[in-house]
Amino acid sequence: MRIFHILLWAFIATGTISAVHAEPAVATIGQTSETTTLSGLITDIDGEPLAGAVVRIDGTSFACSANVEGKYQLKARLKKGDLIKVTFLGMNPVEVIYDGQSKLDFTLAPDSNSLDEVVVTAEPNINNIDIRARSGVVQTVDMKRLNEKPMTDISLALQGTVPGLIVTNTGELGSKPQIRIRGNQSLRVGDAANEPLFILDGKVISSDAFRTLNPQDIKEIKVLKDAAACALYGIKASNGVIEITSKRGSYFGTVDVTYSLGMGATLKGRRGVKVMRSDEKLELERLMMNEATPGYRYSEDYYRRRYPNSPDLDAMIASGKAVLDSLRGINTDWFNELIRVAMYQNHNLSVRGGSEKSSYFVSANIATQ
Repeated sequence: MRIFHILLWAFIATGTISAVHAEPAVATIGQTSETTTLSGLITDIDGEPLAGAVVRIDGTSFACSANVEGKYQLKARLKKGDLIKVTFLGMNPVEVIYDGQSKLDFTLAPDSNSLDEVVVTAEPNINNIDIRARSGVVQTVDMKRLNEKPMTDISLALQGTVPGLIVTNTGELGSKPQIRIRGNQSLRVGDAANEPLFILDGKVISSDAFRTLNPQDIKEIKVLKDAAACALYGIKASNGVIEITSKRGSYFGTVDVTYSLGMGATLKGRRGVKVMRSDEKLELERLMMNEATPGYRYSEDYYRRRYPNSPDLDAMIASGKAVLDSLRGINTDWFNELIRVAMYQNHNLSVRGGSEKSSYFVSANIATQ
C-alpha cells in the first residue's frame, strides 16, 4: 500500500493527470467566437451614395452606418443564415441572408409612398392664416354692418360688433373712445397700457392712426382674444389684437370707381338731471348763508345780520330785493344752449384697377360733423 501511494504522488507531481481538472470545451453548432468584418457600398438606383444608411443584423445589437461615400464596415459575430437589413429614410429596406462573404454591396430603391416635393408658401398678410380661426379664438367683424352705422369714428362703430370687445365713450370733448378686449390688465395711468394691439396689413399702428382709417377702405377686421394673439405677437398682444386687412387693387384689367355718401344727425339725447329754477337756486344759497353767492349776499337776512344798527338798513334791503327779483327772471336752459342737434356728412371716393403686372387702389375720404 505504501508503494502505491508513492507512485500516485509521482504522477501528480509530474502533471500526468492534470487534464482531469481542465474545463470542458464549449461549442455551439453554426456559431463561431471570432469577429467577422463585413464591408461594402450602399447606393441608390442612380449610383449615388446613401450617407447615413444603417446596416443591422436582425435580432442583435450589431449595426453600423455608411459614411459620406456610402461605404460601411460592420464588425460582428456573423454566422451563415443571419439576416442582414439595410434601411434609409425614403428608401425601401433591403434584406439579405449572410452566406459567409466578406464584402456585400446594397442598392436601395425609392419608396413609392414618399412625397416628391413640398412647397411652403408664406401668406403676404398674417390675416390670411386660417389655423387661428379653427381654434375658436378669432372673431371676424361684419364689415357690412359696420359701414351701415352712422358714425364717423371707426372706434365707435366697433361697439357691439364682436362679443368681448368693449368700446367706451367717455363723453369728454376731444377724448378718444376706450377699446378693451380683456379688460384692464395694468394699473399704470393711461390708455396705452390697457388698449389692444392694432395691426394693419401685418404692421403695428397706433390707436390714433386706427381712428383715422376709412371703413370703406377696410376689407376685413379680426379680433384675437386668447392665446393665439400672444403666439403670433408675443407679450405685446397681452391685451388682445385687432387685425385690419385693407382693400387691394384688381388684376382683371378693369377700373372700378366707387362713391358713397353718408349723412345724418346727432340728437341731443335725454337730460341727465333736472336742474333748479333761478328762484330755487337763490333760496338754496340763502339757506346755505354763503356770502359769495347772490342768493344770500342780497337777502334781507344778510343785511340785518351785518348792519343791524345802520340808518340805511331799509334802503339796503330794498336794493337787495331788486337785485334778487332781476335774477329770478333769468331762467337759462343751458342744456339747450350747449347741446344742439349736430349734422354730419361723410364722402368716400375710391378707384380700383390694375393688370396682370400691377394693381392699384386709391381712395379719399372727407368727413365733417
